[in-house]
Amino acid sequence: MLQTKLAILVKEANNLVWTNTPISVIIPLAISVKSTEEWQKMLEECNNQIARLESQVRKLGLLNEDLMARLDREPSNTKADDEDVAEEKIKNSKGGKTMPLTEKAIAATSL
Repeated sequence: MLQTKLAILVKEANNLVWTNTPISVIIPLAISVKSTEEWQKMLEECNNQIARLESQVRKLGLLNEDLMARLDREPSNTKADDEDVAEEKIKNSKGGKTMPLTEKAIAATSL
């Protein structure tokens, strides 16, 4: 019955397109139709994954709040920290030359 309906639809589609080229059709028996139970199982798996990820997001949010609270309590001297980083040198293991931290990072990422 499905094959008959499919054949009628193909014929109508060919008439609408006004061509003699038949539309390729997959035999309905070759189409894998998932049962409702399979779709329900997939939906439940997706919902479980969403719940796990939402839980992780909540935990990360709490950790972020804790870190922000700690940072608010600590005295901040960002100018001194920036100067320390800019002046920091790292020994290059190849030639024993000193190299600024930013140059070392650029050299490491360009390998």
